[in-house]
Amino acid sequence: MTSVHETRSGVQAWVQVHLGRPGYLMAFAGLCVGTLLYFSGSRAASSGVLAVVFGLLVALPVVNVFGILIEEVRRRDWPFVVAAIAVIGLIAYGVFDRIN
Repeated sequence: MTSVHETRSGVQAWVQVHLGRPGYLMAFAGLCVGTLLYFSGSRAASSGVLAVVFGLLVALPVVNVFGILIEEVRRRDWPFVVAAIAVIGLIAYGVFDRIN
């Protein structure tokens, strides 16, 4: 059995290592804390913690798309740059549509 080890370089690797992994660890810890607070009877604190965690879980993929955008601009891969900008535009539209 052989396995292929994918190596990433540049901005995408930095975003994954320095923001993605710690972010998901913080999200996991926040979900645990929010659940414990909920079952201990502190519903208001639990709601606040879980709201922050869910915001973090939404923000992490957006940060990843920005990292991909920067990497693709550096590679001059224009079709993927346009695709990344379109994804960012759709996310922004969804966020601003929910706010109003």
